[in-house]
Amino acid sequence: MDNNLDLTNLIEDEEKARKGQKVADKLIKISQYGLLVLVIVSAVFCINAYSNGHLDSIEAMRAYISSFGGWGFLILTAFQTMQVIIPFLLCQPGYAVGGMLFGTIPGFLCNYIGISLGTILAYYLAAKYGVAFVKRLVSEETYDKYYNWANSKPNYFLFMTLAFLLPFFPDDFLAFLSGLLKVDFKKYIIVTIVTKPWCIFAYCYLFEKFGEAVFTSGLF
Repeated sequence: MDNNLDLTNLIEDEEKARKGQKVADKLIKISQYGLLVLVIVSAVFCINAYSNGHLDSIEAMRAYISSFGGWGFLILTAFQTMQVIIPFLLCQPGYAVGGMLFGTIPGFLCNYIGISLGTILAYYLAAKYGVAFVKRLVSEETYDKYYNWANSKPNYFLFMTLAFLLPFFPDDFLAFLSGLLKVDFKKYIIVTIVTKPWCIFAYCYLFEKFGEAVFTSGLF
């Protein structure tokens, strides 16, 4: 693969565009219903935990979560997978939940697996359904802004790798863009697996310490 990819206008036929828009609309609708269910379940969980004294200490809270078996880990992993693809979902709540409720290592594993799967899935969906799919998920302004920004970089593959490694880069959009550009899939997976864990681990560690500080301070 030539690392200096030519970011020219990506043109696709109308049938592929319609299909891409339809798939994006379904994903948005599913995520909206899923988020609503998650908010309701979380509210019930918090009320029950508070009323039964499970928030008296961070150990009690984690023991309460453990009583649900693997459901908490599965939900967090699924959320972090979807947030890569759906723009109105943010990754930071997943870091906070993972670090504070599960601890650094379990929280890291859920976040790392979920975000890595989401990053790979975003590539696949963009490669399969094209520009119309991506533009249905992000605004035209956002698409043009980051498309032109990436286009200004002399070596896209290197830029993508650094963006995945460092915080505060639009790596979710770059996952889509990499799919549109047909970046070598094997290299893309390797970059995802190697670059993602560092920031995720740091966030989970910081949120665990923050959670411990909150409970120690007696705010609950």
